[in-house]
Amino acid sequence: MQQTQHYKLNLIQPDDPFLPNPLNENTQKLDAALARVDAAVDDLGPRVTALEVHKVVIGTYNGTASDQVIEVGFTPKGVLVCRDELARSITFVVPEFPVYSNEKLQISVVENGFKLYGNQALNYGTSHYNFIAIT
Repeated sequence: MQQTQHYKLNLIQPDDPFLPNPLNENTQKLDAALARVDAAVDDLGPRVTALEVHKVVIGTYNGTASDQVIEVGFTPKGVLVCRDELARSITFVVPEFPVYSNEKLQISVVENGFKLYGNQALNYGTSHYNFIAIT
């Protein structure tokens, strides 16, 4: 009796006697394979849940010289900001420690994003900025 290439299921030829054994073997192989698929799908649930907990948003914003909130869809655990014109000028902020410069608030983490203040180094009116927000 011939078998399929990948799963080795029995192929019944026209001149083979019609017996239940080859069909039962096929059924058992398919049942075992489907059980493995079910187990693999069940294992995906916790993995997907774990991945959904960790989010990353990469984006850009333009300075406005006045207070503005950049919304990212979640409250970040950290935000990294870099001004286009000064690639070596990078700021990282976490919720517990807003960033100050010369005793003026520059950036803080807020619900669903981060807030920039006034005409400060991270919010100049003519500047372009890149950010990465993570949770």
